[in-house]
Amino acid sequence: MDYEKRTNRVAKKHGLKLEIIDKHYGCHFFDDEKNKQTRRIYTCKLSKGKVAYTFEFGASLANPKAPSMYDVLSCLQKYDVGSFEDFCSEFGYNSETISEYKRINKLYDSVCEEYEWFSSLFDDGEIPKDVLEIN
Repeated sequence: MDYEKRTNRVAKKHGLKLEIIDKHYGCHFFDDEKNKQTRRIYTCKLSKGKVAYTFEFGASLANPKAPSMYDVLSCLQKYDVGSFEDFCSEFGYNSETISEYKRINKLYDSVCEEYEWFSSLFDDGEIPKDVLEIN
């Protein structure tokens, strides 16, 4: 089955709506600045009823189109990553220097925040199984 169609059906079932609020160019990912790459960055609002989550979505350099519901739901953090140590172990991060530690810790905080906001869209913070399966 087509990923977009399935995702749109799941989003509709759970009352999720995606709105593209703004777009601009800039560095979005950690390596963008180092690699002197700018990309289209979309400000998106994902909502369910009166609860909304606003975030930035960095588009692909090869295909800078606006993100679809599938693009967003497949990229958002849908699982609790646990402690900082768990996060580093799971994703292969190693903080050998203080600057690297600060960068990884900032990423960890962002991932935790994203998970908290996304899960708040659902009753009791419980993300439905069919939403979790979108990847």
